[in-house]
Amino acid sequence: MPATIRPLSPPHKGLRNALGLLSFYSGNCDYADLASVQRLKECALDFHALCIDHEANEERYVFEPLTQRSEMNLEPWRNEHKELHNSLSDLLHPILNSTIQSSDELYQQHLDLSIFHARYLKLMHWEDTVIEPLMQELFSDAELQGHQIAIMQKTTSDLLLLWFKYIVPSRQLSENLQVLTAYRASVPSDQFDIVMRQIEQAMDPDSFQALDRALTGS
Repeated sequence: MPATIRPLSPPHKGLRNALGLLSFYSGNCDYADLASVQRLKECALDFHALCIDHEANEERYVFEPLTQRSEMNLEPWRNEHKELHNSLSDLLHPILNSTIQSSDELYQQHLDLSIFHARYLKLMHWEDTVIEPLMQELFSDAELQGHQIAIMQKTTSDLLLLWFKYIVPSRQLSENLQVLTAYRASVPSDQFDIVMRQIEQAMDPDSFQALDRALTGS
């Protein structure tokens, strides 16, 4: 019986959230408005950090385990994944280094981001419809949950909070409950409380209260 845990769903939903905001902010950013320029830069920094971490996690917890249990040739997927991630630093360089000097340059940046956005969504769709079902077929729920916990435990606190900032608001209550329940059982209570405070800032009040009640059983 296939596993029920979707190992790629959490990071992919978070990345879609962050990338969607990056595309949105690049479109409505006003070159003369320093606040909107800074908002775009902060989102670009967040997305860049998440992408670097995601590539490393997929290498270790998706690609490497699958090569041991599957005869599928994963090299084309692996190469495209690396190529996209390698192109990201150059793509975001004008935003991160504040080298954009005109509204026309900002608009070109928006168009370039749109191309990357489309390619990245297409790659994630392939992973979600081909790679994730293969993981569910070849690994048990216990193994996949072990991967999730291992990823969270090895991730720095700041980066983990960044992931939660984009993942939790983009997922269903039941999905968040599954991950956070497992995480709470694996870390000290004060560390879990820090994560919950970050999540509270990222979610609308009603959604956070529903999540908090589900976690506490109240």
